[in-house]
Amino acid sequence: MKRYTDLPSTLAVLRNREITLLSPMTWDDTNDRGTLAHYAERGKLNTLLGICFSQAIETYHHWKVFSPGSAGVCIYYFKEKLLEAVPKDGFTHRLVDYKSPTELLASYASLADMPFTKGEAYRDEIEYRIIYTSIVEEVRDKTIPIDLGVIRSIVLSPWMAPALFEATKASILEIEGCADIPITQSPVVSNQAWLQYVKNI
Repeated sequence: MKRYTDLPSTLAVLRNREITLLSPMTWDDTNDRGTLAHYAERGKLNTLLGICFSQAIETYHHWKVFSPGSAGVCIYYFKEKLLEAVPKDGFTHRLVDYKSPTELLASYASLADMPFTKGEAYRDEIEYRIIYTSIVEEVRDKTIPIDLGVIRSIVLSPWMAPALFEATKASILEIEGCADIPITQSPVVSNQAWLQYVKNI
């Protein structure tokens, strides 16, 4: 399971040893935002926060949309270990279900499905969400403490210059507890193995 993010957010995860759930009202998909706003209103929630992960293979699309530019980062997590860190009280998590408008009208089983339902155009994301809700507490963010052992590897932006990659990698490895985390650069826009295969044809 992976999360596309940026370098400042990655450093916060590593130094603070926590992941942070934020308001979905900052998300790009207005249909998604509208669905979650309706869910919060119907549930009379004072707080609705979330964080999204992908279970799809790494693609150019994911980098371009979710982690564009040279500061993009993809953090790979051990799914089971990460989910074990999620508290029970107020938190829910599961795979997102993708539906067409027709399917949505025909099969909305319950209000509880809303935070985990998206339009079919996003099906390729294979998204996994962690949601926090409260009818009492009113907060802008919620953190989940983690052990750095939940991180399988860190992949830096395919658009990061080679010299910057080496410097960034070294800086991350110097953070306490990060010395053994594998750090690589995504090859999606410059795959030397692919180019070598082509030359051998």
